[in-house]
Amino acid sequence: MEHYEFIAYLEKFSDVAPHSPNRSHTPYSCVTLYEHVNFKGRTIKFSAGRVAARARGRLGGRPEKFGKKEIEMMKALAKNGTPIKDIASMLETSRATVYRYINK
Repeated sequence: MEHYEFIAYLEKFSDVAPHSPNRSHTPYSCVTLYEHVNFKGRTIKFSAGRVAARARGRLGGRPEKFGKKEIEMMKALAKNGTPIKDIASMLETSRATVYRYINK
């Protein structure tokens, strides 16, 4: 466990370097330092969980809107010259989504 020393606001700072990262001017900076250390720990803990889930075959994230069958149909229609606007209205989605799937 890391040790942090909190310096009272009214104490003299002659024993601390002017640009030291552990120098605390206000209670707010003490809280900021504490949150910085805790955030780092939480990030490491959660990333280990994501790695373990990925090892079990769980990828995470939002599921795809269309399956392989619909994507192949989109690509075939686009290749045959069907306007993207018509493909999008047929699948009830936006043109941007159609372009995203076609260009994958």
